[in-house]
Amino acid sequence: MPSAPRIFRAIPEGVVTRPAAGIPVIAHLHWHGGDTTEVAATAVAWTARAVEIDWITPWGDRRRDWVPADQVRRARGRATPPPRR
Repeated sequence: MPSAPRIFRAIPEGVVTRPAAGIPVIAHLHWHGGDTTEVAATAVAWTARAVEIDWITPWGDRRRDWVPADQVRRARGRATPPPRR
């Protein structure tokens, strides 16, 4: 079975905050192969050091992953990633 590229993830610790509605963000993802990518995402939860994002992969799959908080910044625009095609 071929393996899919993976991103480096964070492990959430401490109190998790979940907003009533997601917040649009830009996430700077670090891939295990060494590449980095910026993606539009929605922050759906966070701790002091990690953010759970809802995002669409380059292959069109919707995912939820925890990433380090320093890899996420607020964005303007829609609160959810574009629909899968």
